[in-house]
Amino acid sequence: MWQRLVYRLLRLSLFGVFSLFSLFSLLVGCANNNIQQPNIVTANYDRGTSGIRPAGNPTPNSNFDPISIYKGSYALLIGASEYRAGWPRLPGVKKDIPAVQQALEQHGFKVITVWDPNREQLLKAFENFINEYGLTKNNRLLFYFAGHGYTVNKTAGEMGYIVPVDAPNPLRDLKGFLKFGVDMEQIEGYAKRIDSKHALFIFDSCFSGSIFALSRDITPAHITYRIARPVRQFITSGSAEEKVPDQSVFREQFVLALNGEADVNNDGYITGSELGVFLQDTVINYSSSSQHPQYGKIRNSRLDKGDFVFQIAAAPALPKSNTTASVASQNAKLRAELAEAKLQAKLAKAREQQALIEKAEAARKLAAEQRQREQAAHQARLQTEQARLAKLKQQREAEEARLADLERQRRLKASEDAKRLAALRRQRQAEEARLERIRQQQAQQQVQQRRHSNSRVQARRKSFEPEMVSIRAGSFRMGDIQGGGDSNEKPVHEVYVKAFSISKYEITVGQFRSFVRDTNYQGSKVDYEWGCKGFMQPEFTQEDNHPVVCVTWHDALAYTKWLSRKTGKQYRLPTEAEWEYVARAGTSTKYWWGNEIGNNRANCRRSSCVDPYEYTSPVGSFAANPWGIYDTVGNVWEWTCSVYKDPYNGSEKKCLLSGTSARVFRGGSWFSLAGRVRAADRSRNEPGDRSNYVGFRACEVQVK
Repeated sequence: MWQRLVYRLLRLSLFGVFSLFSLFSLLVGCANNNIQQPNIVTANYDRGTSGIRPAGNPTPNSNFDPISIYKGSYALLIGASEYRAGWPRLPGVKKDIPAVQQALEQHGFKVITVWDPNREQLLKAFENFINEYGLTKNNRLLFYFAGHGYTVNKTAGEMGYIVPVDAPNPLRDLKGFLKFGVDMEQIEGYAKRIDSKHALFIFDSCFSGSIFALSRDITPAHITYRIARPVRQFITSGSAEEKVPDQSVFREQFVLALNGEADVNNDGYITGSELGVFLQDTVINYSSSSQHPQYGKIRNSRLDKGDFVFQIAAAPALPKSNTTASVASQNAKLRAELAEAKLQAKLAKAREQQALIEKAEAARKLAAEQRQREQAAHQARLQTEQARLAKLKQQREAEEARLADLERQRRLKASEDAKRLAALRRQRQAEEARLERIRQQQAQQQVQQRRHSNSRVQARRKSFEPEMVSIRAGSFRMGDIQGGGDSNEKPVHEVYVKAFSISKYEITVGQFRSFVRDTNYQGSKVDYEWGCKGFMQPEFTQEDNHPVVCVTWHDALAYTKWLSRKTGKQYRLPTEAEWEYVARAGTSTKYWWGNEIGNNRANCRRSSCVDPYEYTSPVGSFAANPWGIYDTVGNVWEWTCSVYKDPYNGSEKKCLLSGTSARVFRGGSWFSLAGRVRAADRSRNEPGDRSNYVGFRACEVQVK
């Protein structure tokens, strides 16, 4: 009970501290602190893996009601208890989920519960929930997972996983675990697919190495501003290398938080940030520092501005003290001392942040001055070179004039002897006749050469056509030959591919722009857009020799049809089988050069490929594969004309040029980790989707 009393006293003092600090933070700015999580090791029966007050101090009893902005509140609760592949069972989960459900329903949430899912059921639960409730902008969504978690050290860094009930224990079968576990990159993908403004992910399990940048955000802000901006927030019940007990302290504190204890400043609202601070403080305390919850927001400038908000009943007044006047005086003094200490700490932090800002500004000014000096030096060198070239031109013209004068003098000195002149005249006439014959012969040769050249030009490709490489017919093994890939890469099977031609490079911005200008093409209807400001407009700069992105499958198909009309040839997108046949180029390894990604061999996420490009790179920036095809590993995903099917059923060999079914794209992109740029890796999008990491290359069918 004494811990609760101290925590209540802290709550009484926090609002005064936060009010003063909010004024100071407006002057000096604020900063986030990233939290790096270590690896974890699970153990038996463990789940191993600040207050904000609105302006004007509104209360739930006033006309201000931010929760009314939500069209609906929906929660997906997932409890994993009956593990059957080497993990300990978690009977406590069966108590946790009903308790959390009751607390959320009291806050107006419609709750969907899923018990003991395998991998397929877990992913389907996420997808169905998002498709049903996550596509309405003013909904708020809450995801709660109670079960085992685990962290794996991979080549590209640490990666956290939540564990379905059919996932093997990684200490016994790591490959099997990687096949059935659900990693945080996939959770991030679900978070980005959500169109609702606010989504909160809570994991009552421990793991580390996730791809989310966790940060504490306790800067006071207006509730109406927070609720109006999109956000994706994440909370876990512990960090790596911690044993989270099956009798969940985290669940108990989560329910207490929603019942009002997380309302630090008694304003009647609980934000996601307040919830994270409360859970971290109380769970660390009541677990005797054996459990350290982590919380934060997704690393995305468009999805980290808002805050998840719960509305609770008006904050109850504290009971009047029945103690003596001296005890009351001591309590008041304690609260004043706590408030002063908290204020001084925050002011010191603000001064430190201001010093960092001033240091950064000085460095920026110094860099700008250095750039100006370099530009001035470059301009001076350019002027010097131009003067030198002008002088050389004058010298050449003077020398030419001198030689012309010498020639005139030589002619003036010719003998006036009549015979010699006559002889010279005859010689000249003969020479002129000879030269005339030569000129006639040359004219005939030029006519013949021009005719021959015209025929050769007709045989060559037109300037706007992509450069193509002929591919011979043959057979190859398609799928996850090396093992360790996803289930949709199976079964490995033999495929025969007919002869065709494929563009040496991915279709570039310049080539696609020729089509747009020729047809005044405006782009197809878009169902979903990621990282694009519009048609052919990614949120980063591209040159004409970069691969075109922010185009739908319909846009790519329209380009190939235009190319066919302009050339009289038959162009289309490659099938999925044709694409992998070309990407492997006669090899059976993960990448055409071997099974290790290496350094600077392709353009993918910098932490994996160690390449110099942050986004797309000019086509052909890296070595071609043995068949002379560039950028089959990374740079941009490439549309195919095949319908996506899992597992393979023959659709990978067919080309469907109409319909609304999801289409396969292959090859990975600048945004992908090393495992996603393998020759066997598969992904897909709807035909009407466009993003800043998907492009295509053209295929020419050889018509007999």
